[in-house]
Amino acid sequence: MHRLPLAWRPGLVAAGLVLLVCAVARPSSVRRMWRRGRRVAVAVAHTAGELLVLVEHRLTRWCRAHGRAPVGPLVRLTEFVDRRVVVPCQVRRAVTPPVPAVRRALVLTLVVAAFSPSAAWIAMARWPDSGLGRSTRAAFDGWTSLEQRLRLSGGGNVAAEQVEAPVTTVAPPPSLAWHLPGREAPALAGTVGDVPVAADVDGDGVTDAVAFRPTTGEWFTAGTVDVAVLGTEDDVPVPGDYRGEGRAALAVFRPSDGQWLIDGAPAPVVLGRSGDIPVPGAYAVPGRSEPAVYRPSTGEWLIAGRPEPVRFGEPGDVPVPADYDGDKVTDLAVYRPSTGQWWVAGAPAGPAVLGEPGDVPVPGAYAGSPRAVAAVYRPSTGELLVAGREPVPTGVTGGEPLVVRTRGGVTLAVVAPDR
Repeated sequence: MHRLPLAWRPGLVAAGLVLLVCAVARPSSVRRMWRRGRRVAVAVAHTAGELLVLVEHRLTRWCRAHGRAPVGPLVRLTEFVDRRVVVPCQVRRAVTPPVPAVRRALVLTLVVAAFSPSAAWIAMARWPDSGLGRSTRAAFDGWTSLEQRLRLSGGGNVAAEQVEAPVTTVAPPPSLAWHLPGREAPALAGTVGDVPVAADVDGDGVTDAVAFRPTTGEWFTAGTVDVAVLGTEDDVPVPGDYRGEGRAALAVFRPSDGQWLIDGAPAPVVLGRSGDIPVPGAYAVPGRSEPAVYRPSTGEWLIAGRPEPVRFGEPGDVPVPADYDGDKVTDLAVYRPSTGQWWVAGAPAGPAVLGEPGDVPVPGAYAGSPRAVAAVYRPSTGELLVAGREPVPTGVTGGEPLVVRTRGGVTLAVVAPDR
């Protein structure tokens, strides 16, 4: 029994005691309970099959409404479950007499006694700071301590590997805190390991704190409990207003095959390849984003809808597209970390010089400016340096900067683990 998970041991002990009491009270109770257990298993299988059929019907309806093909394997699995599980269970339950109330309560008690320790274990792991998590952790720690004392008291020749370590819980990863100038409490969205993304997903004109979890493809937005799913582990989040609706749509760029998967789009856009940097922007129509990539090896810009790539930049440059002339259209631009130069396509003047190696370029229309200006974030000091202005301290060093829009205008948010 020492090899079983600790969460199951109290349940197994409780189940054994219930069976022992039944056997002592009436020898035939165990056999009757076995028959009742089979009936309960039939009911559970029937319910699970009905739920699977319902989910498949809802998913197929959604796929047809959005112009997508139904999930073939799920349809075949549902047909198999409906034919092999649901229908036979309906027949079996129709010819089976109902379970007496006392026997049903006894079976339910046995099931709860066996599985409640595992439910408590899950609660302890997922909500360690709650009252249930603390009380459960104390109970399991006491169980382990008692088990160790009993083993050690049994003799002096107990091997060290036979004594299990005390129960420990793994603390959840810290949340990602979005620090904004002038805001006392940072917004929380995502955890360490997620990719922070700035996007106006609700169309209110204010940038929302969004986090993309590559391991599961989930999207989390601060201030809401809704979780969207789009993308896989190797995808790059690229939300934008691709439909011109005034709000950002969730989207990912898949470098392995160059696909742009946009939420609500009937088909993916194919543009780019592995090694390209996604740089979506309103290159043609103001307010409407187009998929685009920058190829660092050649300095080429590939924009959806344009037959030929545009050459602007050199190997080693960092793409920094933005509206530098105030015409609401995204301009091609690159930042050269080695010299701190900012090159903007079509700019009449020479390049601006701002930044040094290690700085992160964050161009934006700061302080009510009608157009974007050169700016960098210095992680070593936590300062925002805007061309022609004094450095502005953000109060956070080593974070990831994101240009966001608030009620007061464009500013810089620094995302760092919440400590």
